[in-house]
Amino acid sequence: GRYGAAERGDEMGLNWTSILAPGSRTADGRTSWVSERGRGAEPVATDDEFEVESAMLAPLAEMQDRKLTGGWSGAGGRWRAAARRKRNAAFALGVGLVVVVFLIVGGTTQSRLSQAVQLCESLQPDMTGENDVADWIPWAEALSNVFLHHQLPEMPQNQQDDAMDCALKGWKAGCTKKVFSSTAADQHQVEIIERDRRALEEAYRKSVDKVRPMEQELRLPAGVALSYKEQVADAQRGVCEIPPKDRTCIAARSEEVKAIRVIRTELKAAVRPKAGGEGLSPSGSDMTTVKRLATLVHEQNPLDTVAQSRWKDFNAVSAVVLRQTLDHVQQRTLPYSDVLLYPNSPKILYMGGFSDLKFEGEGTLYYVDGKIGYQGGWKGGRMHGQGTLLHEDGSLAWEGVFQDGQPAKPWYSF
Repeated sequence: GRYGAAERGDEMGLNWTSILAPGSRTADGRTSWVSERGRGAEPVATDDEFEVESAMLAPLAEMQDRKLTGGWSGAGGRWRAAARRKRNAAFALGVGLVVVVFLIVGGTTQSRLSQAVQLCESLQPDMTGENDVADWIPWAEALSNVFLHHQLPEMPQNQQDDAMDCALKGWKAGCTKKVFSSTAADQHQVEIIERDRRALEEAYRKSVDKVRPMEQELRLPAGVALSYKEQVADAQRGVCEIPPKDRTCIAARSEEVKAIRVIRTELKAAVRPKAGGEGLSPSGSDMTTVKRLATLVHEQNPLDTVAQSRWKDFNAVSAVVLRQTLDHVQQRTLPYSDVLLYPNSPKILYMGGFSDLKFEGEGTLYYVDGKIGYQGGWKGGRMHGQGTLLHEDGSLAWEGVFQDGQPAKPWYSF
């Protein structure tokens, strides 16, 4: 065997390092191996000894030849080299395809993402990220103090009665002529009221100087707006009960309170989350009920939008009730379900969860035509969490994770 031949080579004192020196190559391309015994001080080998050396060197020569040529020589080596080239080509092709697919998918995703971001920005005014009740409570308190500390000018009793009657009926056409005639005495009262108006404006300016000015409006969900409306009507009924009682006023305000309470109860039941944690379905009988109630809410003309520039729309009663309503909202610790309508419209803008006066949890945002714009998670009045964004024509704009009012950028987009 090979090891026996190696042992005999050791016994013969062969110098393996010198013996393995390559010589010339044969016709088939392989290396020929010769003994260098004659180069040293050792005697030259005989023909028999040379044959023994060649037999012992054959396996070693074969291994050395593989190192020099990079594989088996002959047809087997060529086959293996060809197979290796095919594997390398297949690997390169696979990597190329992956890169091409990544570029196509990433580019398409980036284009869709940009369109979805633009759509979210267009819907930003309808969201409630700036609807912070804590910013409005100081203003409501300052406003109520202005009216509570303001001294009304003296007016004749009959003129006060006419003014009160017109105020309760919404100051319809003809009220100004009824309360203020062109006589000198009545003209004097008009001047007194004008001075009182200026004094009230000055008191308001001084009162709100230390309050943060709010350019945007405060949006009130339908349930909160109805609660405010109910408390104002109830307070007005109390004023009507002051002797001498105004029975017509008492009856009107009592009917108003009763109607508001019925609508509030039905609305609360309609938007309450389903058993098992599922939210209100955006279609079907539930949605039909909510739309009907939204129309009834709008007919009550509740205060669904508050603006500091329209502070004169309030009085001592309504200003105090507004402050109490906002205090109550701020004290609520648990999220609640409600509906937000488009300003001065019975159309639904949002239906779902609220925290304070901001969208929270699961909810659905609607376009003005009633089609769904976004359905999914909300946090702090902005889109957040898993959700689906749709164009006005109903086509899909984006589906996935949203963060702070915009789609979260996927890892595979550019």
